[in-house]
Amino acid sequence: MRATRVASVLLSLAVVLALTAACGGGGSGAGTSSPGGSSAGDYKEIDSPEGLKAALERDNPGADWLGDITDVTLETYLGAPVFVIHTGWKLIGQTDPAVFDEANRKQQAISEALGAYDSFKPAPNVALLNGDKTLTPLYSSGGKTMAEAFALPPAPTTPEEMKAWLAKVYGPGGLVKLGPDEDWYDAINSISVDTGSGGTRLVVTTSLPSWNGDVRASLIEMALATTGSPLLENYWISAKDGSGAAGSSGVMEPGSGGFQYP
Repeated sequence: MRATRVASVLLSLAVVLALTAACGGGGSGAGTSSPGGSSAGDYKEIDSPEGLKAALERDNPGADWLGDITDVTLETYLGAPVFVIHTGWKLIGQTDPAVFDEANRKQQAISEALGAYDSFKPAPNVALLNGDKTLTPLYSSGGKTMAEAFALPPAPTTPEEMKAWLAKVYGPGGLVKLGPDEDWYDAINSISVDTGSGGTRLVVTTSLPSWNGDVRASLIEMALATTGSPLLENYWISAKDGSGAAGSSGVMEPGSGGFQYP
């Protein structure tokens, strides 16, 4: 069985989408499904949001992060089904490093707890959505990468090529069918390159009122990363109020990172 994990840090401004492959055992058989979302024996399967929440509570007694989970839902992000663990953590405006350290520790602990399960259906992905509406991929297992699931265009090397890439993959009638509530694509206004004194930088403007408190901000940043474009080595994505995300992403093949698809 192939398992893929995303280790992410809440303090980072760049969305880390390079997935690190890890080989894991598939258990000793299919077993019999139980109400908690896991199966009997060595093989543990998650088959619903309720099952995931029940399994985490059952298998991690006393964990200090259990009380922070407010809900678990099934969503569609970048056209992929995703189990979403909701927490009340709010980090925007925080200045105490201890608050960030605690959130990072708990997030990593949840990610590690997900490794106890062999199968996630119908969603091969698990992500965390905090109280600031920042989305962080935590764990993916059993699906196909975007590159495996779709015949993607080559990595774009100019703003015009990036616009065309996003349109072909995520636009109306594109390769990836976005979920009914996914309207982040239409929020991208312009894509250009700034060659000022700070060097070459990709500049993306959006119609988002603010970069903070809007899950679409995370999805735009993730979608850009799936292009594999070398332009992302230095980028700035902004909202209407001037807030935004500055970051740097290593060059990789289009669709090699991000969510997995059934």
